[in-house]
Amino acid sequence: MKPITFFILTGLAVSMFGCGSLVQDVNPDNIPTGTAKLVVHSYISPQDTVLAVSVELPKAVIGQRPVYNGYQYRRPFALATVDLADGARTVRLVYSAKDELYRAPISSLPIVAGRTYTLTVSTPYDYPSIKASCTVPVPVAPSSIQLDSIYENQYGQNQMRYISRLRWQDPAGQANYYKVVGQAFRTQKQPIYNAKPPRDTVITNTETIYFQNSSLFSDKGIDGEQFISPKADYANYNGSSNSGLVQLRVVMTLNSVDENYYRYHDAIDRQQTANDNPFAEPVLLPSNIQNGLGCFGAFNQASLTVKVR
Repeated sequence: MKPITFFILTGLAVSMFGCGSLVQDVNPDNIPTGTAKLVVHSYISPQDTVLAVSVELPKAVIGQRPVYNGYQYRRPFALATVDLADGARTVRLVYSAKDELYRAPISSLPIVAGRTYTLTVSTPYDYPSIKASCTVPVPVAPSSIQLDSIYENQYGQNQMRYISRLRWQDPAGQANYYKVVGQAFRTQKQPIYNAKPPRDTVITNTETIYFQNSSLFSDKGIDGEQFISPKADYANYNGSSNSGLVQLRVVMTLNSVDENYYRYHDAIDRQQTANDNPFAEPVLLPSNIQNGLGCFGAFNQASLTVKVR
């Protein structure tokens, strides 16, 4: 056993010296450097109630990042000049410290389907000036909501699970991109015990409906066909009865999005799916922000509502 141990140790030593020979010092002057770029996000829609643009400082790819309670700090940049134009007029957005966004009233520059908008961002510092454009898509009306229900008992609690899917017809002869979202609106009576005399009040809770798969779509290769969304689940927890329930509505919204929005959020979805898997293929985030990072995109909404109860 001793000769075998000797040979093993010798082999390890040789391999370690071999690996060490592959490590070389690199002159820092020979490492390429790049100009720091601001991160800009803005998504405009005819349904907007305010124009809003986020401008942030870039975050380090490696090394320590500022974290608080598990969440990374945003790094808003408050000293930029932000303009939005539609080719005929230009509006300047003003920084709001309250929500850390650049804002302007929607009345100052209405968002119109089919129109192209240009966003420009400049600073008094060394960051390069930023420019991006997007065209607002025409909305596509959904045709129907397919709704199924299953009564079940989960961990001793009764619930009615609703499974909904949205259908729509894709317009032929043009590139179309979509994002489907869903919400449930539950209206119910709740007692106010400290009121004199005791009485009930009516409240409405809004809950997001989550899809089993990605709710982003492109009509590439399936132009002009009928689309149906993945299943979206909503569980109505109600104990032994629906006492107090006044109304339950499910609203599904078809967002017609531009290519910038689709490509960026599709990459985000694929990146999150890969997560920390070391064997997953790296996902690069596309950007239509010239001299910057992020996305300037547009969407247009059309919704359907089904009254469950």
